[in-house]
Amino acid sequence: MTQRFLLDTSVWINLTKRDSFTQGKFLKAIEAGQVLYHCGPVILELMAGTKPGEDFQMQTRIDAFYQLPHDIHFDYRRAGIMYRELRRKGVTIRSRPDCLIAVIAMAHEGVTLIHDDQDFELIAEHYDLKQERWARAA
Repeated sequence: MTQRFLLDTSVWINLTKRDSFTQGKFLKAIEAGQVLYHCGPVILELMAGTKPGEDFQMQTRIDAFYQLPHDIHFDYRRAGIMYRELRRKGVTIRSRPDCLIAVIAMAHEGVTLIHDDQDFELIAEHYDLKQERWARAA
């Protein structure tokens, strides 16, 4: 069965930094026929962090993969509620867009969120988020 992976911004950054562990996992996923996705908030974070003059290169990388659609009416609300509920439980998510990325992943059956970000591990402790951490090589 083909797996579907939503790649978080943290994975894209590790790939850009040529992290050997992340590159190895990424290549294995492609060779195994896994379907790799990004989503709107990831594109926003990537483009906001791209150096001047490198926009086209980043856009080309992004456009090589599928985009997971999301419901702008439901997903943003659900992400806001998630953030608020976690805060109420004493869990601090450092980045509100991480809640939106998690909601988008959870809305698509069979999608695993691939990341290198502790926020998603915290979210998964309280929500049914299928996630896997590809931590950078030491």
